[in-house]
Amino acid sequence: MKRGEFDYDYKAQACMDEGHGVIVAGDLSNEASDTGSLPEMVKEVRQIRDELQTGETRQETVMTADSGYFSVENIKKEGKGIELLIASGREGKGEPEEPMEQVYSVEGFE
Repeated sequence: MKRGEFDYDYKAQACMDEGHGVIVAGDLSNEASDTGSLPEMVKEVRQIRDELQTGETRQETVMTADSGYFSVENIKKEGKGIELLIASGREGKGEPEEPMEQVYSVEGFE
């Protein structure tokens, strides 16, 4: 490898509790795309939430993710007590070459 070149072999994913800044779930993979990592992170957060919350103290769980996790498949997998908010593009970076398909879950509308 020449000087200045990078070899990206693994990447880490982490889910953090917003109120306390504590990492509650994490993963390490060698997949190039972030989209495939999101379902496993949602599953881990759901398991932890279900273990910690009882019927009386149940609160809505909201997960946010950047546009690297945006895919139609990931949008369709939301539910089961977790509201999943995924950015569909990069704000402030100009208009994309091709418009992205906007996908919104029916559960998000009242």
